[in-house]
Amino acid sequence: MELSTTVTEVTLLEDRAQVCRVGKVTLPVGLVTLTLNGIAPVLSDRSLWFKSLSGPGGAKAVCADLRMKRRRRIVKEERPEEVRALEAEFERLKVEHESDFQLLRMHEAYSSRLIEMGSQLALEISQDAAWGRGSKAEWPRAFASLGAQERAARDKVLATRQRADDRAIKLADLKHRLDALRNPATAWHADLEVQLQVPAVGEYELQFGYVVPNACWRPAHEARLSGAGARQTLVFRTDAAVWQNTGEDWAHAQLSFSTQRPSLGLEPPVLSTDLLSVVKKQPVMQIEMREQDIQTTGRGTSPSAEVPGIDDGGVALALKSAAPARVPSDGRLVRVPLFQFEAPAQLERTSMAELAEYVFLRSVQANASGKPLLAGPVELIRDGGFTGRTALLFVAPGENFELNWGPDPALRVRREVVQLKPEATLLTGWTAQESRIKVRLSNLASESREIVVRERIPVSEVEQVEVLPDERHTTANERPNKDGFYEWKVVLKAHGQESLELRYTLRKKTNVVG
Repeated sequence: MELSTTVTEVTLLEDRAQVCRVGKVTLPVGLVTLTLNGIAPVLSDRSLWFKSLSGPGGAKAVCADLRMKRRRRIVKEERPEEVRALEAEFERLKVEHESDFQLLRMHEAYSSRLIEMGSQLALEISQDAAWGRGSKAEWPRAFASLGAQERAARDKVLATRQRADDRAIKLADLKHRLDALRNPATAWHADLEVQLQVPAVGEYELQFGYVVPNACWRPAHEARLSGAGARQTLVFRTDAAVWQNTGEDWAHAQLSFSTQRPSLGLEPPVLSTDLLSVVKKQPVMQIEMREQDIQTTGRGTSPSAEVPGIDDGGVALALKSAAPARVPSDGRLVRVPLFQFEAPAQLERTSMAELAEYVFLRSVQANASGKPLLAGPVELIRDGGFTGRTALLFVAPGENFELNWGPDPALRVRREVVQLKPEATLLTGWTAQESRIKVRLSNLASESREIVVRERIPVSEVEQVEVLPDERHTTANERPNKDGFYEWKVVLKAHGQESLELRYTLRKKTNVVG
């Protein structure tokens, strides 16, 4: 007896999915064998489970056996109709493409022979003219006739080559579509067979579940900025980007998205021995400069910029789709909406010329969704048009986060660094080197712009190295914070210019190298 079921719920993990099917059927008393057609051939047999949801008078069917039966599709007629039609079209175009190449080689050979005939005709005419033979009136007509034949042959070569190129493009497109449609269901056919012990006659609602590979999801975001002035409104939407090529379509299924990682297992890590030893202090200290991430909270930062898989902040999350969705088994991207929120955004133009000589528009807003924002790409939309893409790190509920909306084309930034020659003092045993940084700003717009300019100087971690800011020669006598950052707020008038400068001296002991 065949049982018709539909996929009602799917829980997607990072590299697999848990599928739940539900169906209703009227069963007689006794041992009954049911067959479910169109099941994903790639499912894990060990993950199969069955549950009797309801029956007449509260009776429930008991599962006696549950197994998968697979058979390979060998006959072409057993393949899906869409795949068969595309394969037939592909074979037809392939034959025509080969025919075009044969015809092209024939036309090219004929054109080459006509060119050789023209050269031979010119040689014969020159010999006849030298001996005073032949008719001068026939020579132009012979050249004209041969030239017309050569032009016609060349036109056929060009037309045939163009037709072959067009069919090559169509073949590549058909191959791409076939690759997208080829999934386990085109090569294998799978049925789920279940034997039930039925206690009473009536209609039963049955539920089946299993785990399938070839399915995954990743978070994807969209940010829309609207309004005018420094404070605007940001509409932020979070979607789930879903891919699946399991061999079965999920039509009108309730999707859930989990960040659990069952593939990691539950085994604790193996601890290794850390051997400590005493090392003699060297007379010369070797130092080096390194980049250090400043860990802060409240701006959507993460301990690691490279997150394997999905960064959930260390707590497994489960998100549900806003409505049932359809995800076909073709390996293509399907975006499923999860949630969205609206929040006021504070805009500012900022420049860090050491990293990039541009002035970027940045927005700061709070996560007002009540749910965490997972790390992923963000599509930026402003003034009704697509602006670009950026990336977002993990953002907790209520936490502020930043979005970069690209450079301002009306603002120009130039940065110059001059390092003076080191000066050594024999009496104190210190070597000093002065560095001068100058940042030039210009505004090409017809209205003023306010810019936040940030610069930095090194920060020493050892007492043998000192970094001394020079306040007297620094714009606005600005001093760096504990992390070595300067910050200026500059108002550039229309078509105006401004220069900022800072100086610092790096001093180190003579026994310090690096």
